[in-house]
Amino acid sequence: MLTTIPLWASARAAVHRSQTPSCGADLPQLYVMPEPALLASPDNQARRRMLYHHYSLLRDALMFRLGYGNGDERHALLTTQQWRDIMQGKAGSCAQARSASLEDLLRPAFSVCGIDNLTGFPVSLDAVPPLDVNRTKELLWELAEINFRYEFLALDARASGLSRPDECQKCFATPRLLGMDFNESQKGFATPEKIEHLPNLLCMAGFMCDWSVPCERPKQIDNAKGRTQWSDISIHGLESAVTKYYTESFYELFGHAAVVPMRLDSSHTFSSAV
Repeated sequence: MLTTIPLWASARAAVHRSQTPSCGADLPQLYVMPEPALLASPDNQARRRMLYHHYSLLRDALMFRLGYGNGDERHALLTTQQWRDIMQGKAGSCAQARSASLEDLLRPAFSVCGIDNLTGFPVSLDAVPPLDVNRTKELLWELAEINFRYEFLALDARASGLSRPDECQKCFATPRLLGMDFNESQKGFATPEKIEHLPNLLCMAGFMCDWSVPCERPKQIDNAKGRTQWSDISIHGLESAVTKYYTESFYELFGHAAVVPMRLDSSHTFSSAV
């Protein structure tokens, strides 16, 4: 449903996930927001419609949790299964037990946004509106972008041993983690024009020079510092190096595939929702 950014997508796909990462096997996959695939992957149209609707209902609360929640609530990463429990609602005793503990964690954010609990989930299919294709694309882009931005900050902190989240945010189209305008889906790393996303690549490459990870750093990253002359071919080479080093480093340090940025294509008609 979304347009992939070719080099980011191919770098992610090329990671040898059959090999045990240096951080060890069987680590939980943790995310600050639902992984986009959780909403996009169900083959059943009715189930996919329900998941998008549930996320739309919970979106403000989940954003509030990240931006304004207390320490425990704000920084608690959730597993894929926990996000699935939240998105699909209570269906069965095991899911009910898991959802109860999640409600305790998310209750402050729910309360601020007028949500009592998850007992009304799953919403009856009769009450679920049809999918708005443009809106679903925007929500998927937003989920990918938020996860990518938080993951980059986490990766830089672990790989460099430094705490510099404000500086890292300068690599993005706008230096923020939340509240991105959907127009940003065609800016920064997502812009099709290579010269326009060169500053973002150079910014990320600069941070990568401080990383200590069990992956060989491509020479294009080290050679980028101070370089002033760039052609489309050399920018392509840098982008290939940055995306490869990023996705390999993330897998080695966190044990699962990174969420990578995506774009909405230029013909996308933006919805009126925010």
